[in-house]
Amino acid sequence: MHLTKLACPLTVAAFLLSITVFSGVGTSRVERGYDRIFAPYFTKVGVANWGAGGAYIAEWGRPTAAFTNPAGLSTERAIIYAEAGKRFPAHWLGMKQGQWDNQFIVPGFLSVAKPFRNLSLSIGYMNYYDLSNEDSIEVTTSESPEGMPEYYHIENRLKIHTFFASGSYAIENMASVGLTIGLNCLKEHEWIAEVSADGHGLGIQLVAGGLLSPFEGLNIGGAFRYSTKIEYDMQYRTGAADTFSTNPDIDSNLKPEPIPCEAKFPWSLQVGASYRPIADVKVLGMLDFQKWSIVSDGYEDKIQVHLGTEISSLEPFTFGFGFFTQEYPWKDKGRYFKGRDFDQKFISAGFRVKLWKSFELSTSFVDSHLFPNKEVEKDLGKDAKQFHQSYIATGIRISL
Repeated sequence: MHLTKLACPLTVAAFLLSITVFSGVGTSRVERGYDRIFAPYFTKVGVANWGAGGAYIAEWGRPTAAFTNPAGLSTERAIIYAEAGKRFPAHWLGMKQGQWDNQFIVPGFLSVAKPFRNLSLSIGYMNYYDLSNEDSIEVTTSESPEGMPEYYHIENRLKIHTFFASGSYAIENMASVGLTIGLNCLKEHEWIAEVSADGHGLGIQLVAGGLLSPFEGLNIGGAFRYSTKIEYDMQYRTGAADTFSTNPDIDSNLKPEPIPCEAKFPWSLQVGASYRPIADVKVLGMLDFQKWSIVSDGYEDKIQVHLGTEISSLEPFTFGFGFFTQEYPWKDKGRYFKGRDFDQKFISAGFRVKLWKSFELSTSFVDSHLFPNKEVEKDLGKDAKQFHQSYIATGIRISL
């Protein structure tokens, strides 16, 4: 293998790290390292929640309350809950041959919760963040100077696993406060042609919430979420160790240096309510304020809107429908790599059914394909590839 074949993947790796869409665009990025968090890839935890538009903030007894609003953890019975999901392939105009997503998220959430009079406690695991993409880059090497192309395959996977403990204290099902403390464990793997890289890091996540029921049928809730920055190094390996010792054209001291990276998160504040105007119908709403400006100078704060309804007139089924926004926080920086290219509006639907007294099954589906991105159409035409995501998930709840 010639030096140019080794240098190409390393150059591509450095280039991708410098322009990658999950990088911050602040002026001091070099000092801080390469930010690796890309907004659309936080896992949508809570099957029943997202079936009703993700307007989850003011619900009692939801099994994923430790993550959504720990004040709603209050339960009268011990609960075991698990969920898993599948992201369908997503494309973007900047990728010629590849795709994002197309991965299973298994498990998405696992927890055990148990009440102790007015106090409820829970421990568990959640998939907090899950990014997967792959593409191919066409390059020309010294072995094909006439331009016969060679393709380098690129894959990237970044996951954050969160292990948590949560507790809530309720006063006669009229008011409740809760707190979740989690350990975020980041793992990233990247493969570019003959070069691979791995990185690992740890951080802390805190979720605090409150829930109030001023009168029957109305719940009002709020939650604050904060995650610490995770700093880590991506250590690249060439996968061609023999080349360094046997090829006289290559400097034996040529070794890829670690690239400093970090994962920075916005803090967020969610407020909302749920109201039951009649016995079998519930309407839900939530505003999610996300402080992205603290992540990068190139980001702006966002308020996401969540609306939903649940209908339970056909026992033992409960059906949910909803709508929510997922606007990307990047400020516009010219024709390409606009933040608005990643803006999405989703519809959602789901149901849950009690098969036995202690067993409940839930399924939900969210999709943004019904809402075309007008900014992309304006710049590149209606036939251009747009970024749209779809996610289906199933949960199983067992009450003891």
